[in-house]
Amino acid sequence: MANMWFGILSLVVVVCSASGANLRPKAPCSPPFKEVGTNKKCVLVNNLNVGTWNDMQHYCSLLSASLVKLDNATDFADIVQYIKNEGKNHFSWPK
Repeated sequence: MANMWFGILSLVVVVCSASGANLRPKAPCSPPFKEVGTNKKCVLVNNLNVGTWNDMQHYCSLLSASLVKLDNATDFADIVQYIKNEGKNHFSWPK
């Protein structure tokens, strides 16, 4: 169980949200972002990048985005479910 939480926590730091993603989008999300959850956040989940919080914030900023802000448990559950559905819940630690 602890390994699952470490994996989720390490993955959460590389979940980017498109600008204004905390608001319900008026149009579909632009690629590479996907609409996720009941609050319809535009997010990008990338489980291949590894780095510090600052590194991942920089990565997101290159996409005109920022690290995702989870406002409530529903947002968290929606993103975890999306990660599982997309098969992005397999982690490998850098060597």
